[in-house]
Amino acid sequence: MSKTAHKKFIKNQRRVAVLFGLLVSFAITCMILVSLIGKNNREITLQDEQSALLALGDELRQSSDDLTKMARLYVFSQDTIYKKYYDEIVKIREGESERPLTYGDVYWDLVLASGNEPRTRERSINFIDLLKEKKASEDQIEFIERAKFNSDRLVKIEIEAFSALDGIFKDAEGYYSKRLPPNPNFARELLSSNEYNRAKADIMQPIQSFLETVRTDYSLKIYSREKQNKVFFMMLFLIIGFACIIMAIAAFQLFNLTRNSGDELLEIEKLKPGLWNEIKNNWTLILAAGIVSFGIILFNLYAATQIKDKTEEGLTESLKTVHLTTKKSLVSWLEGIENEITEMTEYVDFRSQMNEVFSRPIQLLELDVKIGLDYLVTSFIHDRSFYGYILTDANQNLFMSRMPDGKMDVNFSTDNIEDFESLLDGNKMISFEMPIRNNDSTDEFNRFLKIGVPLIKRDSVFGVVFFLYLPDKSFTDFLQNGRIGNSGETFAFNSRGQMISESRFDEILKEQKLLLRDQNAILNISLKVPKYDGEREKGSYTLMAESALKGISDINISGYTDYRGMKVAGIWSWDEKFGFGMATEFDLEEALGPQKYYKKVLASGSVFSIFLLLVLTVLSIRSRIIASEQSRELEAAFEQVNEGKQELEQINFLSDAAL
Repeated sequence: MSKTAHKKFIKNQRRVAVLFGLLVSFAITCMILVSLIGKNNREITLQDEQSALLALGDELRQSSDDLTKMARLYVFSQDTIYKKYYDEIVKIREGESERPLTYGDVYWDLVLASGNEPRTRERSINFIDLLKEKKASEDQIEFIERAKFNSDRLVKIEIEAFSALDGIFKDAEGYYSKRLPPNPNFARELLSSNEYNRAKADIMQPIQSFLETVRTDYSLKIYSREKQNKVFFMMLFLIIGFACIIMAIAAFQLFNLTRNSGDELLEIEKLKPGLWNEIKNNWTLILAAGIVSFGIILFNLYAATQIKDKTEEGLTESLKTVHLTTKKSLVSWLEGIENEITEMTEYVDFRSQMNEVFSRPIQLLELDVKIGLDYLVTSFIHDRSFYGYILTDANQNLFMSRMPDGKMDVNFSTDNIEDFESLLDGNKMISFEMPIRNNDSTDEFNRFLKIGVPLIKRDSVFGVVFFLYLPDKSFTDFLQNGRIGNSGETFAFNSRGQMISESRFDEILKEQKLLLRDQNAILNISLKVPKYDGEREKGSYTLMAESALKGISDINISGYTDYRGMKVAGIWSWDEKFGFGMATEFDLEEALGPQKYYKKVLASGSVFSIFLLLVLTVLSIRSRIIASEQSRELEAAFEQVNEGKQELEQINFLSDAAL
């Protein structure tokens, strides 16, 4: 290759390399911008979905309040227009009537004020189908279905009140067959009773859980998208900075090429031997290696972010699935007990047995009466965690108890039964009191799950019966199924932050001197930080317990200290109806183990790739240097040959001239 051709080749090589670098930077920048726009749109979509679901949850709460308002207005005024509005609200919810536009806004208050519908109507759609259309999850829909199921109890009371206005009443069998004069006062009492308010609260609790779940789920998704956007913005700035460097190099090189286009000395200087000149001559190869290395680093950042997001997403879904499934089983068990006891206490024979028991002093009770009562109770209650029952009179005095050994074997106390007064007043028809520890003589009684039911005769409470259940044979059985991996566990706790189910880590707790050798975690472990963790003082509630005891349901995958002093990820909830909290926790080290492993593999692979690229670049430059030196040696030899040839030709010419 001649010097002129070599110079042109170098110029063209530089121009192509500069152009290639600019094109690569521009392409990567465009890709990241498009991805950022897509992710930002997805974040906006998530926010819109969250807002739509929250609006639907609030709409359901408002429509329930509207139904209550219409029912009460009807029984108090006996104006049938309110009954018509009541039926219409039900039809809209069930998809039997068209929905008004923006139904979640103020609607029925305006109808009551003017008698006219303030907005036109659109399509008819069942509320559950509307939730599915708005991309509600199965767990979220389940809360709404539970609210609708609980509403049956409220509807029964409302139907009874409406029937009383028509003079139709229940008979002894519960059928509406009795014809009597209309009784508006009875209808009003029904819709103002504590039972009606309790049934109303049973509807609102799942709706509240639905709203909390929507907020938690979408907050995590939006937070994850925001973190991704931050990483992409950082990558975008790096790309732009890298592109600016390439543009500066390109401008400098093009300027030099233009200014020195006719400078042969400069080009000859570049062709001189030497490492620095060879590096300058091979800068395009070095630039290409730099671009590839930079791309590997960017890919590493992107892949690490994706791994982190996927790991956290998987952890979140695992925690939610285990927690909600386990809680569903536990709550279903408690509701089953509630139904058993309610059915039994409404049974005619049970009421007559209780009347007979309380009709005479306990010393005069005949054995067959006690046996008959025991038989009646055991024929309704079959749960293996059932321990016994206690009867108290209206003065809170122990009247009778039936335990496995046939006598009262614990110190009876109602000091920690918050709803005892409500039971005596007849304001509450059933009460759930979780096990609790006071460190006194009442602990033997308070270690039970206690379900209280008032005994009523002629609208007057003459006693209370408490059914006792062992937590280690109830809560623990259900919660053992909520364990993840080698360190995950699901446990329940009371309003004092005391565990009411067994821990998976009893042996570890004993080694830490948090438990005695003959103890388990039930009522012996408080959900408090065992030592200062940099954020919380020793003896303060864990982050989870502090939040749950305030009635807040949440999830945390960034890590917090648990009752063992370990960093965990967890999800928790508080059940207002039954008065207990539940948490599912997973050691953070195990939870993030796959993420750390894949990040390590990815980083090792990236370092090896860059190292290999550098080695290949160095070897390529070295081979070019060797080739260049050989080319120069060959060119020098060629020049010597030419010079010798010229000398020979000159000698031949002189010889010819002499002849």
